[in-house]
Amino acid sequence: MPDNRSHVDGARVLADLNALRSIGAYKTGVHKPTFSEPHVRSLEWLAQRLPQAGLAATIDGIGNVLGTSAKAGPKLLAGSHLESQNHAGWLDGPLGVIYALEAARVKRADVHAGCPKAPEYYLTVGLPIRGQPDGLRNVRDTRGRRVSLRGDVWTVLVDEHSAGPKGWSWSQYAWLFRRGWRGRLDLASTILIGVVE
Repeated sequence: MPDNRSHVDGARVLADLNALRSIGAYKTGVHKPTFSEPHVRSLEWLAQRLPQAGLAATIDGIGNVLGTSAKAGPKLLAGSHLESQNHAGWLDGPLGVIYALEAARVKRADVHAGCPKAPEYYLTVGLPIRGQPDGLRNVRDTRGRRVSLRGDVWTVLVDEHSAGPKGWSWSQYAWLFRRGWRGRLDLASTILIGVVE
């Protein structure tokens, strides 16, 4: 996999973290209770920086700073919090916020940053659970059939990851196995749970 760390500006990340640290600084940490003056200043500070990542900034009525892209295509949701517990550590919350901001800046510069040159595929297979979860009953499988299995049924969640020069995708499936009359578990159905591209 290529080394794309050069796209991330570590000095900019550290400068942003220190800027947020200076708002509400208290001893070696920060003090930014929800909707306190330092918390509100932190929200405004972040909203002013989102356009650097190509994002339109809004602050909703409960203190969420939303950075939205007008570009067509897949979106990524990332973030953390800027308020703190009383007398908290200076990285509590801001680390996730600034990492998300930097990821958006990098993606703006190169929408496929981090993707390999040749397509790669990975499967992550979860541990089997006995039965068919209620949320997967009477839903359609990948062949269009409604699935409601009886008997000795096992469910396995499978994540399929792919990445290449055109971007990445993630799909999650439920593989449903049923014990047949010969006593072995056979794949009875595959249900697509979700796709993110």
